[in-house]
Amino acid sequence: MSSQLLDEACRTVGIQCPTCGASGQTDVECRRCRCDLRLLHRLEVQRAAEFKELAAALTECRWSDALTSAQYIHTLRPDDASFPVLAVCQLLNNNLQAAGGTYRQYLHTVPASVPHAAAMSAPPE
Repeated sequence: MSSQLLDEACRTVGIQCPTCGASGQTDVECRRCRCDLRLLHRLEVQRAAEFKELAAALTECRWSDALTSAQYIHTLRPDDASFPVLAVCQLLNNNLQAAGGTYRQYLHTVPASVPHAAAMSAPPE
């Protein structure tokens, strides 16, 4: 990726500096501690591109390709977006056990303050 393209991509993807914790970083260097953020921005750009690939695979009913994309996205950065997508793609590939495991892992990773996670983990009355 050229330096100019990376600089442009950085301005569209805000990240948190891993060194000082400053959020919303849209430059290749942290505004607070001057940490180099190029690799993190590159990762986020790559992840966004993979989400587009995932959407195309789902639209075209290519479940195996969708699962591969979802696994890659989750490997790059597991978060609130990657867990559900991965579980759905596992279900579409008839892997109920893996989807259940992903869901349980999601419940343990998401903070209890997230309303939908707390509601899903509560036992039925």
